[in-house]
Amino acid sequence: MAGLFGSLELAKKSLITNQYAFQVIGHNIANINTDNYTRRRIDLSPSSSVQLGGNTYGTGVDIAQVHGVRDRFLEYQIQRETQNSGKQGSMSGYFEIVEALFSEKTSTGIGTSMQSFFNSWSDLSNNPTGLAERYSVVSKGTILASKVKEIYTQLSSQQAIQDNTVYTTVQTINTAAKEIASINTKISAGLKVGEEMNDLRDRRNVLLEELGTQVGINVYENEAGEMTVEMAGKPFIVGGTYHPLEISRNGANHNFYDVSLTQSGPSVNITSSIKTGALGGILEMRDKTIPAYQNQLDSLAYGIITNVNAIHSTGYDTQGGTPTDFFVPFTPATAGDYTGAALHFEVNPDLVADPNRVAASSVNGEVGNNKVALALADLQRATSVVDSDNDGTFDAGTFSDYYGKLTTKIGAEALTTYSQETASGEVLVGLKNRRDEVSGVSLDEESSSLIQYEKAYQAMARFMNVISDMTDILVNLGS
Repeated sequence: MAGLFGSLELAKKSLITNQYAFQVIGHNIANINTDNYTRRRIDLSPSSSVQLGGNTYGTGVDIAQVHGVRDRFLEYQIQRETQNSGKQGSMSGYFEIVEALFSEKTSTGIGTSMQSFFNSWSDLSNNPTGLAERYSVVSKGTILASKVKEIYTQLSSQQAIQDNTVYTTVQTINTAAKEIASINTKISAGLKVGEEMNDLRDRRNVLLEELGTQVGINVYENEAGEMTVEMAGKPFIVGGTYHPLEISRNGANHNFYDVSLTQSGPSVNITSSIKTGALGGILEMRDKTIPAYQNQLDSLAYGIITNVNAIHSTGYDTQGGTPTDFFVPFTPATAGDYTGAALHFEVNPDLVADPNRVAASSVNGEVGNNKVALALADLQRATSVVDSDNDGTFDAGTFSDYYGKLTTKIGAEALTTYSQETASGEVLVGLKNRRDEVSGVSLDEESSSLIQYEKAYQAMARFMNVISDMTDILVNLGS
């Protein structure tokens, strides 16, 4: 439409468009403090022109779209770093507990107890007929065995806690996935009828971040605006459908939970493929880190049991009794497999009941002979007393060396985790700050846009007044 009436229609469309721009700006400002809100931007385009009498007339302006300002590559980086941060965060908390268990800051640590045990043999060598010294040897041996057993048991308790956390984490993941699939359906339907669905997109981004904190995922957006989520290389969320995670007990792994992904066919066990996110950290601690520490405690316990018994079983007590083992013997199921040695670690009950049976002499009936007690006291300095590589042969240095390497390893792995957690957190903060710069609301920018649209609105209002006056003149001329 051309002419005055066409100009009035043009002015009306422009005023309505500017009013809508005010609404978009107001919505942005209202949500300046809303977490994870993505700034909206209105894109305008010229209305279709009309041809009349060989001339082309513009018809004003249309709203092309209102969209959230997003940087897809930045969102991808945040997604990846969120998964790393989730893993390091979960492992960090467990390492704090493990470090406390192996701490030697008190007099009850394994290292201190081990030293006290061998020192008690030195005391007995100085008084090979002493009953008090024999009581001390039995007591120190019991304390050492109990401490090794206690730490091993507490590590198992941590595994049980982590296993329970696997269950709750899987439920959290499934809940988020179900909502993401539902939002996918709503967004797809809305886009088909021309709606932008920005609020739902924001909510979906929040859920995807939460999901990434819990487990490693890959995310892709299709042309329909739906997010496809893969886990362990398998489809997890496709459009409005999600494949729930399932858990089941694994009898071959202490009856701990395995994690499987349901598919159209049989479920796929993905436990070993989950590497990142909190769940990845939990599984690594439960199935790799803690078992490695327990394996070393078993090797240490077996080394002490076997070497002490090898010497003590050749000695004699003050009563001329039959030689016996100091610790309850432990026989590996196969060469190099010392599983269970730490839990089996205990002083021979016969000696606990009668410390007089503790051997110090190498010759039966020879009062004052202290060779066995001396040999056991010197055992703390003996080398090749622990099988460090589980090949069935003692090869490590001293007991203290072996245990020192274990505590050093724990400290180094904990420090690495703490450092990675800090670094990942700093990177994540930087990425989110960058996202806020791109997608967040800036009062300065919104104020500038407000002034821009206000002036356009005022100018178009004046334009409409002019057209109205011209129309009045034209009508009056006709009358």
